[in-house]
Amino acid sequence: MEPTFPQFYQDPLLLELMVGIQKLVQTPKGPAVITDRTICYPEGGGQPGDRGWIGTAAVLDTAEDADGRILHYVDGLNSLQEGKEYLMKLDWGHRFEYMQQHTAQHLISGILHSLKGIGTVAVHLGHDCLSIETDRSEIDPEEITAVEDRVNEIVRLNVPVTFQELPFEEAQALGLRRSIKVNGLVRLVSIGEFDIIACGGLHVQSTAHIKQVLYKGSEMIRGHVRTHWYAGDRVVEQIRSNQRIVGDLGVLFSAQPHELLARAAELQRAAADAQYRLQKTQLQLVKKTFGDLVESSPRILGCPVLTIDVTNELDTYPKLVSEAVLDIPLLALCLVQQRTDGTLTWMVVLKGAVEKALPFAVVRERLFPVLQAKGGGKPPLWQGIGTKAEGKEEFLHGFVELLNQGAVGVETH
Repeated sequence: MEPTFPQFYQDPLLLELMVGIQKLVQTPKGPAVITDRTICYPEGGGQPGDRGWIGTAAVLDTAEDADGRILHYVDGLNSLQEGKEYLMKLDWGHRFEYMQQHTAQHLISGILHSLKGIGTVAVHLGHDCLSIETDRSEIDPEEITAVEDRVNEIVRLNVPVTFQELPFEEAQALGLRRSIKVNGLVRLVSIGEFDIIACGGLHVQSTAHIKQVLYKGSEMIRGHVRTHWYAGDRVVEQIRSNQRIVGDLGVLFSAQPHELLARAAELQRAAADAQYRLQKTQLQLVKKTFGDLVESSPRILGCPVLTIDVTNELDTYPKLVSEAVLDIPLLALCLVQQRTDGTLTWMVVLKGAVEKALPFAVVRERLFPVLQAKGGGKPPLWQGIGTKAEGKEEFLHGFVELLNQGAVGVETH
């Protein structure tokens, strides 16, 4: 079987082509078609594979396998037969979008290198934006702005994007900004005098087709700054999206765009103040509740004993309890709270003679298996989680039983 002829290199703008089916195959990724020639670019160099149609079968992706075969992954093989010819159609919108992204990435990487001496380590053309991992651990924002401005100047110059093939030695002698990863003939992609690099991907015919680039932001990865960019039609989409968001926020906050940041900061401060006052009120309420419970609860060795299930309270309730009990000098408390994910929060407080009657080591040994619990702390408070919420009643009752058993030992001692 002859290898598939890559017609996309001869004419990257070709939208339709009659192709002969050489083989229909089943792969771990799904059914695929091998044709004698193709206008569908296979995934590679950070550029996604093309989509389209072969006859009535939809091409979902195109890739090259380990044997160098170009596979067109389709939604089914029933409408196709080996040895017959079918019309292959390209999903041009998908193709052109990634041609824009790929060419923009070359230009951005080229200007990062020529203008600021910043090298490119890795690239990725994503569904949202394109990413360029640099060789820098830090990049000044002013450097990024300068690169963005320079790239957009070149976009407006309508610079031709061309390619040529040279023997490896000749290509190597050009001193490209990135090393060449292939042997034999090397395909070089040039953006006027602004960038030249070895690349097997597809590109727009001029920088004007990129339309515009827009810096999105950056992050640290493997000790390098990875920059994110919008390019082409995605820039227009992003600007329009941002305008809608700003407009909606303006209506929500009754503010002009230039006032939104100050208004948001003001609301954030007000929310933080309200949260603080709410927590203080909640703490006072919990203290009052526990004061009443302590007064009416049974005692062991003179210490109030409380066993409570606070499943119906707020998730923050155990934390409020841990603060409320600080002012109670004598206390034996066992608290549980079942959470929405089926796990359970537990807390044990031992203050006064009960701490000697029931060392926490005994609680760990005897009661942890009931909840399949883990956690710890230090006198007088221990807390943690358990994965066996159905054991919470046994945990509470067991706590009282252990206290009573320990109290007998303390009294007789």
